Amino acid sequence: MPRAELREASAQLVLLQGVSLLHPEDAVFEAMVEGWGRQQRGGRRLQPDTISDRQSVVRRFAGYTNAYPWQWSASDLDEWMT
Repeated sequence: MPRAELREASAQLVLLQGVSLLHPEDAVFEAMVEGWGRQQRGGRRLQPDTISDRQSVVRRFAGYTNAYPWQWSASDLDEWMT
């Protein structure tokens, strides 16, 4: 991924600096999803509906696992797909 796209997708662009978060894991997850959406919009020029659908799938999977992406395993995906 080119540097400009990496900057556009950075969670740091979404999170506020110097703010104490009540639920930091939730904030990081949302920042990751939003950053990914920005990267798809800017770097890949995808349509808003496509981006929204993809983000929705990630959020549904997170709800299914009741875990954050950094806690997911391959078996989580296998179970969800079946």
